[in-house]
Amino acid sequence: MVRMHVMLRSMKEEALTSVHHCACWRLKAAARKITRQYDEALKPVGLKATQFSLLSMIMGIEPNSFTRLADEIGMDRTALNRALNIMVKHDWVRISSSSDTLEKKIRITENGKSKLDEAIPLWRKAQKQFIESTGPESWEASRDWLINVAGGNTYDSV
Repeated sequence: MVRMHVMLRSMKEEALTSVHHCACWRLKAAARKITRQYDEALKPVGLKATQFSLLSMIMGIEPNSFTRLADEIGMDRTALNRALNIMVKHDWVRISSSSDTLEKKIRITENGKSKLDEAIPLWRKAQKQFIESTGPESWEASRDWLINVAGGNTYDSV
């Protein structure tokens, strides 16, 4: 009985230690916290951080295929479809099929461009606050590391 109790306590300690040191857990927790901060900053214009990022990506590399967008942002097609359908309902984007291919094309609408234009100053303020809170050098190193881990383009030249 005592041995079982010791084993159980050891398993609990191991589990907590694993979570405490788990890269996946820590990155997701950080992402949730940062996302809440950006969501709050974008609230006055009725956007979520994910919607802002999607509108920015669509605007920046339009016309965009559904597959390319999913690959660029590392989002599975089902989740991307759900996010885009909300944006279609708000008339921020349009999704159409090309006549020569089965691939869906995504374009930002005039309403979407206006929404993005309203949101950019709020995003800049949130970004500035985030960088100030982490320190510019720390942020640059973290950003470079995240780009390396997640892959993708930095779009610094765009």
